[in-house]
Amino acid sequence: MKYVPYTYKITFKETGEFYYGSKYGVDADPEYFWVKYFTSSKTIHKLIELHGKDSFKVEVLQTFKTSEEAQLSELKLIRDSIYKKLSLNGNIGGICINPNKGRIIKDVNGLTSYDKCQEKIYNTKHNIILDNGLTIQENATKKAKETALNNIDENGLNSYQQCGKRLKNDRNKINPKTNKRIYDEIAQKAKETALNNIDENGLNSYQRGAIKQQESALNNIDENGLNSNQRGGLNRMREKNGAYDTFYYNNGKINKRIKNGEAIPEGFIKGMLPEKTYPCKYCGKKMKKSNLSRWHNENCKLKGNL
Repeated sequence: MKYVPYTYKITFKETGEFYYGSKYGVDADPEYFWVKYFTSSKTIHKLIELHGKDSFKVEVLQTFKTSEEAQLSELKLIRDSIYKKLSLNGNIGGICINPNKGRIIKDVNGLTSYDKCQEKIYNTKHNIILDNGLTIQENATKKAKETALNNIDENGLNSYQQCGKRLKNDRNKINPKTNKRIYDEIAQKAKETALNNIDENGLNSYQRGAIKQQESALNNIDENGLNSNQRGGLNRMREKNGAYDTFYYNNGKINKRIKNGEAIPEGFIKGMLPEKTYPCKYCGKKMKKSNLSRWHNENCKLKGNL
């Protein structure tokens, strides 16, 4: 086998994204490029796995007599192009420049390596149960809370209180140039940025956040088939409506509301006492007192016929 170091360019036809590389090992031979050798790039290999090797345009750019010449040429090619949007190169001479290039490539399930990593982290934190019955995340939160509560300073304040005090002081600091609170200036700038950050659908950051929050609430279904909005509505109903989840009981004399699960007083049975009815003086129909004054007596349809 002849030895011919070379540089090459690989272009992904679908997007126009490109990758520069070189082959300078003992088996370097441009005749075997894209036949036996498909670069060492993990990003390119991932794209080949998803789309096949025919989805690329490959070019041998230049051949050389020595490996040093090939490496120097590759370095110049990458240096001149790595900051371009379509470049798939992530390193220059072993120094990582674009660490996320390979992480944005989706697999057959539509997941990037970043997505899979995040899923693995989430499962580790939330699904592994420790000896104390808590997940790793719950145990870490508990320990952090205990540490914060036990970290008392010379003023008798724990970490939460110290943080609150510092935050309050920072919020009240005045910018000497504008004579305004620094906190208000930062908040105003953040608001303007959010309002001006418009996406392709014409939505600003606040609107996108509201939609994302609503979608998350609708998709967060519990064992009773209720989403977050429905659970929140029930909780508010329980707080505001004293009659929620109560039932009427009576002892033959009075009605009494009893909350579900509470003990039933002796002598009470479920149900309401029959409400007393009164006859209309014009048509004689009997009904509750509240309906009688509204629809009958002086408001009865038969009043003028008598």
